[in-house]
Order: sequence, then structure tokens, then C-alpha cells
Amino acid sequence: GARSRGTATAVLRSAAEEGKVSAGGNIAAEAEADATIPGAFAFGVCACGVVHTSVTGSLPCGQGGHEWTLIVSCKGRKVTVPCKRSDPVAVVLQYAANEFNSTPDLVKLLHKGKRLVDGTLEQHGLKDGSKLMLIASSMAAVEQTRAKKSDPTIRGFAGEADLLEQRQKGLKGDSVWSEGQDKTHKFSKFQVWHFEDATPHPFEAEKLLQKLAADPGVVDAMRRHQWTVGMLCEMDPADDRLKAEGTGGGCTLGYNENRGFRIYLRLRLDDLSGFRPYKELVNTLLHELSHNEHGPHLDAFWTLFATLKVSYLRVHLSLERKGSLVGGVSTAMLADLQGDAMDIDGALEAELAGDANNGALKLEERAAAGRVYTAHMNARRMGMGANAAAAASESALSPAPASAP
Repeated sequence: GARSRGTATAVLRSAAEEGKVSAGGNIAAEAEADATIPGAFAFGVCACGVVHTSVTGSLPCGQGGHEWTLIVSCKGRKVTVPCKRSDPVAVVLQYAANEFNSTPDLVKLLHKGKRLVDGTLEQHGLKDGSKLMLIASSMAAVEQTRAKKSDPTIRGFAGEADLLEQRQKGLKGDSVWSEGQDKTHKFSKFQVWHFEDATPHPFEAEKLLQKLAADPGVVDAMRRHQWTVGMLCEMDPADDRLKAEGTGGGCTLGYNENRGFRIYLRLRLDDLSGFRPYKELVNTLLHELSHNEHGPHLDAFWTLFATLKVSYLRVHLSLERKGSLVGGVSTAMLADLQGDAMDIDGALEAELAGDANNGALKLEERAAAGRVYTAHMNARRMGMGANAAAAASESALSPAPASAP
């Protein structure tokens, strides 16, 4: 009789062509002969005229015909599967997989949302006429997927895991500073910009953001003003908000979103060959932190910025006078301050003078920076400058007390 390990429909076609649809006995006998092949599935047409399949090599209905007919649906198509209540799930799975041009390892058989794997049909609560769903991928679709080349711009799960592992390794090392951020008043998260062939690597950009956040002078400012910033972010190198606003005169070095929800810093040089000087990044960060309190660049804003700048330099001057070293060097050297920490007035006046002549600012904003600059110059002449205050009182050099845990 006709027999095949191909699809059940091929068995039917072959049997019909030879006029042996009713010759189920011969087919069953040949199917049983195949039981000597380990794991072989046999297909055949029994006396009832229906194709059956079995993992044992014998046909489900044996000499007495099938007991049940199950309905299996897949992708809008339905097939009926003849079987016995005592048949294992694998029998129906194999039959249905062949009907839908797939293999058992690429399909799942569901009944009322539950996947059927082991056991018999009756043990799973099935009965004659039960409706099952088959989730299957055709062999052609699988081969097509395997043949496709992966998109190099999209990371798979393994790539994401590797990226996370590298990131954790890169950030797990000791902080640049001896201490980290305040437990309460801090930058809660960090975000860097990922782009192709970035140099320095985004991992280095995140380290730089963390260095800025844990800088003793910045930590002091966050504590004193009780600020908490949601996220400190690297600014998109292609983002130029000044040009978008039509103000001209330069590029945006940073911006504050919703008064401390996010702060963005342009970490990289214009040619993307490296990072901007650390001291410049600190000035930008102090500038953006001032926007936590004041929006427009008017007198109140520049006064707060001047206060933050003076306090920042005082912290590093205090640590240097105490002989505090990190990795054998002073924090002032790590902060790229050079002589600024020893000449607080000069450093502040240079910064304010630059802002008063910054063509990227509006006229009234430059005028406000100029007024604060003049006020500071007058105070210095009267012996009330930052240098004099620092020399007169060591208490002025002490960092703010840590916030309560």
C-alpha cells in the first residue's frame, strides 16, 4: 500500500491515485514495519478512509477506527485531525505540523490558551470535536529569516547584554573623586549620546558626566540650594538651538529643561575629536543650575551664577589648603582649575566679562551680566571681594554640612 514520511496529504494523493484508499490494512502493516526506525512517524489511510499518524509506528485507530476528530486552526485555515482519546499530544502535533508545512519544533499547540506538550489528549481535557490553535512558522519563512543578514545598526538581545556588561564594568571603578554625590540632592540619572564611531566612546562620556556630578564644588552647590536634577544628559552634537532660534553668534553649550527636570551639556568639541575642557563644562553646568531658580539671563540670574562660581572655587581652595589629595593630586588639579582657585575674584570677573560680551545673548542679558560684573569689581576695590573673604575666614572655605540620611 501507499506510505510516506512526507505530508499526510501526499499519502492521500498517492493512495487515491492507486485506488487503495480503502486498503488501510496494507498501509498499517507497512507503517508498523517503520517502527524499527527510532522516533519515526508513520502515516497511512485506514479502513475508515482517513489518514492517521503515530509516533509508535502503529496507526491510531488500529483495527477499530478513530474515536475523535479534533479541529486545528492556523492562520485562517482549519484541518481535521482523526485520533484516539489515548493518543499522545505528539501525534496531533506532528500531523498538524505537516499539514501546515512546518515541523514539530517550530509549532505550538494550544487549547483554551494553554499549551499542550506532554501527556495524552484525554489527560488535557480534550474531547471529540475540541478546537485547537496551532502557532506555526513555515519552513520557507524560517529559512528566509536565517538567510537574512543582521542589520548592523540594530543590537540584538546578546548585543544589549554585552553593552550593559561593558557599561557596568566601565562605571564600576572608583570615582574620580574621593566621595560621590549627596544622597538626596543629586543628579538622579545620566544619559549620553550614541552615534556611529564616537570618539571618545559613549562610556567615557558617561564617566565625564559622573565626574561633573560628583565634583566636590558641584556637590556643595547641590546641597546648599537643595537641588535635585532628574537627569544629566550629553547634548546631541548636532543640536544647535541658537541657530534654530536665529540668534547667531555661536553654538549652544547647554540648556535646562523645566527647571532641573533635565540638564543637557555639549560635552564634545565642534569637530567631535574630543571633550571640551573640564573647566568650561563646569561653568556651563553652574550656568544651567542657575536656571533652576531663574529663567531669563537678568540680574538675579547672574548674581546667583556668581555665587555658585565663587562657592565652587572656595571648596577647591579649601581642599587644597587642607592638603586633600585624590590619587596623589589635588582636587583643583583634577578640576582643571590651575590658578583659578587661588584667584577667585579674577576667575569670576573673567567669566562675567565674557558673558557681558557674548554675542549669543540678547542685549538686555549682556547688560545684566555687565551690571553684576561692575558690582563685583566695586566690592573688590572696597576689600569685599571673594579673595578677601576667603583669606579672612576659614569658615567661608568649609563645605556645607551633608544632608541628613
